[in-house]
Amino acid sequence: MKATGIGDRLRLASPRVLAAGNRWGPFPAVEAMILGRPDPASSDDARLARIDGRLAAAWARPAPLRVVADTAGHAVVVRLAQALLGLLSPATIRGAVDGGRPPAVLMLECLEPRATLDALHLAVAIAGAPADGEAGLGPMVARFQRAYARALPGTDEWALARAVAARGIAWRRVEQGPELSHLVVGEGRHRRRLLGTVSDRTSHFAATVAERKDQCTRLLARHLFPVPRQRLVRDAEAAVAAAAAIGFPVVVKPIDRSGGVGVAVGLAGPAEVADAFAAARRHARGVVVESMLLGGDHRLLVIGGRLVAASRRTPAQVVGDGRRTVAELVAATNADPRRSEPGGLLQPIVLDGEAARLLAARGLTAASVPAAGEAVPLRSAGNRSQGGTVEDVTARVHPDNAALACQATRLLGLDVAGVDLIVPDIARSCLGTGGGICEINRYPSLLTHLAAPGAPDVVAAYLDHALEGGGRRRIPIAVVVGGDAADAVADAVGGTLEAQGLGVGVAAGGLVAAGLPLADPGRGDPGRVARLIDDPMVGALVVAVDARDLLVRGLGHRRCDFAVAVADEAPEGAAAPALRRMARLGAATAAFAGPDARRDAAAWLAARIAAAAGPLAPAGAVGDRGG
Repeated sequence: MKATGIGDRLRLASPRVLAAGNRWGPFPAVEAMILGRPDPASSDDARLARIDGRLAAAWARPAPLRVVADTAGHAVVVRLAQALLGLLSPATIRGAVDGGRPPAVLMLECLEPRATLDALHLAVAIAGAPADGEAGLGPMVARFQRAYARALPGTDEWALARAVAARGIAWRRVEQGPELSHLVVGEGRHRRRLLGTVSDRTSHFAATVAERKDQCTRLLARHLFPVPRQRLVRDAEAAVAAAAAIGFPVVVKPIDRSGGVGVAVGLAGPAEVADAFAAARRHARGVVVESMLLGGDHRLLVIGGRLVAASRRTPAQVVGDGRRTVAELVAATNADPRRSEPGGLLQPIVLDGEAARLLAARGLTAASVPAAGEAVPLRSAGNRSQGGTVEDVTARVHPDNAALACQATRLLGLDVAGVDLIVPDIARSCLGTGGGICEINRYPSLLTHLAAPGAPDVVAAYLDHALEGGGRRRIPIAVVVGGDAADAVADAVGGTLEAQGLGVGVAAGGLVAAGLPLADPGRGDPGRVARLIDDPMVGALVVAVDARDLLVRGLGHRRCDFAVAVADEAPEGAAAPALRRMARLGAATAAFAGPDARRDAAAWLAARIAAAAGPLAPAGAVGDRGG
């Protein structure tokens, strides 16, 4: 790869990504050469402090630079890259520099190789920037931040990833597109796919009904659950007519958006309804007008048919002090580290059109100075994503309210749901107090409860449900090191285990998943292992690989159970280092050579894999390949 020049003093050459299970360790890594030397002043503590301050300002949160190496004057590059990556990944990021003189070989290890590579380029740019160019660091970091906004720790995805990793379960992040990704947790037939709180166990039918607010409310009303009166409208005139028929005040919302997007509450007149319709229509083709339930806004999280947590949500507001303007109070509120954007547990308050409307209703503007103690609402919906705050009320929920949320969720057929309950007092039954179910969210964010001090461990509760109690969720993984002999052994082991009823993934002379031949990217390609690990029909994995490919490119997965080197004559010199590397990934190892090496190695592996695989799933339990 052509070197990337960064000024005249420092440049990055030949960066490459290593697959998991490489010579540095179990996780994916990036190797690169740094040509040239940074300015000696770039390692000066005062300059690093200034850079650290610029990173912290760009990310709206602390970005500490950590010393990890001091070889050949390139430690600053590692420190800067780690500071950037530490804001993206929950993993421990390890950095090292080999070589006492240029060119230095630098390695960074984390769970996002692409982000690691981009962070390394940015770190070299920062380290090589002249002192008078430090002012331009903020925009550079901001671009990096925007590129990886979905990889920030303050998302459901990373909250789940951290908890899964703490349980010792392997996981991968799979990108579905520029703004969508999901987690694959576990291996082979034990794997689960998690898209936040939606999993491959979630009913598509139930999720479809819950997503449409009109359909969901109609279904609940048919079964006599307390819900608002509601009408689906297609234009502003119909919205005003519906509001008049229902009776003011009313709520206007898009039919299929979550997070409080486009929702307007407490509309008291036709003009407000018309404006709210126009705002909601920008987010969805359909809009509903419904009666306004009176009371506090509560999110009840139901998992597996039981209430796990409940939070009271308060719409975004500021409280006057008699000195500062509304805009200044908002800025002070947004300075709370929990509201750091992006990735914070709470979201910043935005002074937009809705805020202006609510201010105008009180005779205020953003430049007004509210009286001391005066609460000034800036949002009508209490969603955390709209700048609201949350308070845990799990211990106060009345049994009727808990039963209502659980039964409504079961009626829809959702295994996980966020039930939005509007009641004057969560400790009193909503039956008879005028409260009811505002809507049911098919994709409830765990962050709503993580942001509430003292809330139950909703992440653990969700993982216990999604992973059916947890467990190791592993399949046996075996590596056979060698040439043609390794292919023969892997195929023999696969055939033996398939005959016993175990679906086996075999990566040898070809690529086969539980008897299905696949397009093969080529022997030694780590992508072969990743493909078979994710197959729900695979109960064990056997990989044949050349020792040198394993040493240079990595295995493609971060652990291994068994590894053998097999050769018809004397094993090649790279076989022993390859086995040692697999041992560092947890493998029991053995070497076989001579006329009976293939037979003995196959028998050794087949017996151990069969014992490790445990009881097989009942026929049909795994589901078809489309599941």
